[in-house]
Amino acid sequence: EEICNELQQIELNTFAEALESTAEQEIERAIRSEKARLLARASEDQARRAAERANGLSKTKKTEEVPWTEEEKSMLSKALAKFPGGTRDRWERVAEFVQTKNAAQCLAKVNSSKT
Repeated sequence: EEICNELQQIELNTFAEALESTAEQEIERAIRSEKARLLARASEDQARRAAERANGLSKTKKTEEVPWTEEEKSMLSKALAKFPGGTRDRWERVAEFVQTKNAAQCLAKVNSSKT
């Protein structure tokens, strides 16, 4: 309040513009920083997903080596009929139905049977 009383109108306007300019610069700096952080995070997420996919593929190859019993094959067939394509969380549900195999193993078995 004392500052406002002592400053003339022109000085007050100049002071306000300086404050506004500084605030805008801080906002822009914060926005740039947040964008950089989000881009870095997106890159990390993308790299993590790629690594998970690669790891999943190697696990899938390993799971193909595990023999399936006739009972497991029968359960898989029934699960595929019960949970058709487009079913939410299909492979997790199929794996729960089969009980002795995980989702990746079920998917690998179906894919290997198609070829």
